[in-house]
Amino acid sequence: MGDEGEGQEMDFMPKVKPKTDWDSSSKDKKTDGTETCGNVCFQHASQLEAEAVPKIFDRERKLARLLWLFIYVLCWLGFIALMVTLLIKYLKFGVTVSQTIESRTTFPAVTICNLSPVRKDKILSSTDSEIVTKYKDLATLSNSAWNDLYWDAYFIYGSDFIFNTTCTGDLKACDDGECVTSEYWCDSVKDCDDGSDEENCPSASVPSTVKTESNCTLAPYDWRNLILGSEHADYDDILYYAAFSEEDFTTLGTQVSDFVLQCSFNGNECNATDFIEYQDSTLGNCFTYNQDYIGNNTVTTHSYGPGSGLKLTLFIDIENYLGLLSHSAGAKVQVHSADVEPSPNDMGVLVSSGTKTDLSIKRTKYNTLSTPYTTCRSSYPSVYAAAKGQYNREVCKNYCRSYEHKLICGCSETFLLSNSILCDPWDCETGDCISTVGVLDDYDTCDECPIPCSDWKFDISQSQAKWPSEQYLPLFIQSTMYIATSETITNFTRSKLLETTDSEDLLEYYRANFLTVEVHLDDLDYIKITEDKAYDFFQFIADFGGNIGLFVGASVLTGFELVDCIFTTLCQIHRSRKRPRH
Repeated sequence: MGDEGEGQEMDFMPKVKPKTDWDSSSKDKKTDGTETCGNVCFQHASQLEAEAVPKIFDRERKLARLLWLFIYVLCWLGFIALMVTLLIKYLKFGVTVSQTIESRTTFPAVTICNLSPVRKDKILSSTDSEIVTKYKDLATLSNSAWNDLYWDAYFIYGSDFIFNTTCTGDLKACDDGECVTSEYWCDSVKDCDDGSDEENCPSASVPSTVKTESNCTLAPYDWRNLILGSEHADYDDILYYAAFSEEDFTTLGTQVSDFVLQCSFNGNECNATDFIEYQDSTLGNCFTYNQDYIGNNTVTTHSYGPGSGLKLTLFIDIENYLGLLSHSAGAKVQVHSADVEPSPNDMGVLVSSGTKTDLSIKRTKYNTLSTPYTTCRSSYPSVYAAAKGQYNREVCKNYCRSYEHKLICGCSETFLLSNSILCDPWDCETGDCISTVGVLDDYDTCDECPIPCSDWKFDISQSQAKWPSEQYLPLFIQSTMYIATSETITNFTRSKLLETTDSEDLLEYYRANFLTVEVHLDDLDYIKITEDKAYDFFQFIADFGGNIGLFVGASVLTGFELVDCIFTTLCQIHRSRKRPRH
């Protein structure tokens, strides 16, 4: 009985469940009955949909759990390494370039400028005391240039250069015909009765420099000694001193009616009213055909090739050139977008007098990505408020240089900037400042003038032939007599016909003073070059999603699950800690 009772008693004893490596029967609660933080985290983490996460927590063997943990970490490392590579690729902001052929009938703008910024006859006939003081000596130097040339030849090469052959031996003729020994010329003693032996003599001393930083050797507008002091063989350093103002160009410069003899577009006549005046700081009055800064009223063409487009016959009037300022005879022609401000001195091409010049235009449109892919601009900096039309880099550089001079020297070399004082090159201090800025000036330092985001480029194929031919000359003169509306051109034609009837002389005169230029499109199609993003943000996100799914089996929903898991865990731990202890 005792034994049976003892056995029965043992049958009623509770059976103890063997513990495993992951048995929470003794660990899931603290002694006070609250759940542990780790248990709550593990409980919710094992419910995530991520492929490997539940396996880390529901495997009975510790080795299996560690193996899955290792695999999971390895996959994450691979994913992170790949995403760093893709992130670097994205942050490079690379671009791809595509090229297409499209059609456009809009004709570009054409700006023309005479190579002589001012006219000699207008200077000599001016009654304005300021103009006379500044520029009359400059104009008269052109009249005496040939006399000065032979005087220089006489002093350099000797007595072979005698001006009047009626005086023999070592004698030279005075203006009144008297013969005087050549060694008496320019000796500061008047040996000719009319005193002509002491006129137009070279200066006794030639300054080695026109201007130095510490000493100014010239009086204002002393053009003769300025020429003698030139350090350049082509007198190019003297051009700086001819600082004409806008008012000077308006009074002394070429006018469109005197410049454009004939104009036609696709066979239809055009006239002076079709041109808009633009004043260039170097070339003076220039004239633009088809200029429209808004871009609503530009002319169009459905024709291309020779015989189409814009045809111009220009009268340059070589007799009123100032040799010191105009080393070449002809015009400058710039082809540019109609909504862009001209920049003929920098971007124009030269066309010579006595020629027919054909300019064939090939168009290319560039579309560039903006920041962060490039540093292109779509508008001018606000400080260049005077700039007109769409943004153009070359125009911006000109404004940049003028603004730099204004900041450093208090004046500007050009009149591009509004409310800016024009620098006086004859003032020593100003001249030194401008020279210093010019040496230091580098257009590449104009960081505010990057490439435009959208721009047209016009490539010019140029060809020339002599014009007019001897056979065409009488027809051209006859045509000029009927179509000329300018008194200047009419007077030229009348005077040349009165001076000579020799065909060769007339041909020389007309070739020296006239030119014709034709501007046409080489094709109605143009090349469009467009930059596209090589790797944009959406591609980066797509690669991110694909790789995180490939490596760790996660998705956007997994992210929401993770947030929900963290939030639920924190709430449960918070509630568990607030339960009353027993």
